[in-house]
Amino acid sequence: MDSSPDMLAQAGIRVPQADFRPGDLHDLPLADGCRDIVVCALALNHVPALRPVMTEFARLLRPGGIW
Repeated sequence: MDSSPDMLAQAGIRVPQADFRPGDLHDLPLADGCRDIVVCALALNHVPALRPVMTEFARLLRPGGIW
C-alpha cells in the first residue's frame, strides 16, 4: 500500500504477482481485524504524529496479531 501512484506503478513492475493498492497510513482501506501482521517500511519517518498511524495499524490486526 502506498499513497503515491508512481510508487505503486514501480512496485507493480518489479513484483507483478503482488497486490499493490493505494492507501493512506491514517485511513487504510481494509476491514477491522483483517490482518495477522502489519509491516511498515520507510514510511514512518514521513509521519508527524505516530499515534494515529499506530492506532490504524492496531485496527487492522486480528487478536494476537503482530506489528
